[in-house]
Amino acid sequence: MGLFKFEVLQDKDRFVILEEGEQVAVYDNPEKALLYLHEWINYRVYRATSDLLKIHAGCASFRGKRVILAGDKATGKTTLLCRLLLDGMTVHSDEHVLLDNLETLPFPRKFHLKEASLALVPELVPICTKRRSYPSYFGGRFYFFDPLDAGHEWKIKKDRLDVIVYLEPDHGKSTTMKPCPKYLMVHSLMRQTDNFSADPGVQIRELCRLVDNSACYTLRLGKPEDASKIIHDLLS
Repeated sequence: MGLFKFEVLQDKDRFVILEEGEQVAVYDNPEKALLYLHEWINYRVYRATSDLLKIHAGCASFRGKRVILAGDKATGKTTLLCRLLLDGMTVHSDEHVLLDNLETLPFPRKFHLKEASLALVPELVPICTKRRSYPSYFGGRFYFFDPLDAGHEWKIKKDRLDVIVYLEPDHGKSTTMKPCPKYLMVHSLMRQTDNFSADPGVQIRELCRLVDNSACYTLRLGKPEDASKIIHDLLS
């Protein structure tokens, strides 16, 4: 994968985004221009690995074991991953994981930490409130964040997967985890995968192999601190 060259030019009240000298977008709002540039860079990097299946999930590891946390938007993945990070786990990504045979490759995108989540990870308040927040596509505002901001290493490497946890929101209530049947986990992960090919047989078999070789659980997410303890105990 080669280097990408981007430029942002201000033309009166407009912000023009260029890639290799070619115009790709124009915005009259600097926040929207920056968000578009962020997403476009991620897209261009992802295209270099577009042959790999992409699962909407976060990824972390602890004591030599790797876990992915999958679930719908607004389930609480990023908040929980930040809690895991501060509780001593190595966190690799919060949004996408690429599947390569029985190995997973976290996708290196900055985390989108919602303003409302700071109450649940108060240690990050001094870090985030010194930064600019940006409008979220789903309402409210968020901060760009990565483990380096909190003094932790950010390791992006391919490795075998040990555990899959599928998150279901139960915010503010009890946090519970139970084993998930393999066939149900395959069904759930297929809903979190958005780049199946026109003939997805090989990719589905690869996903089934990944699930078959991993321990599978469903986690009803109440309080992040309770979920963090459960996941730590699971990987210990």
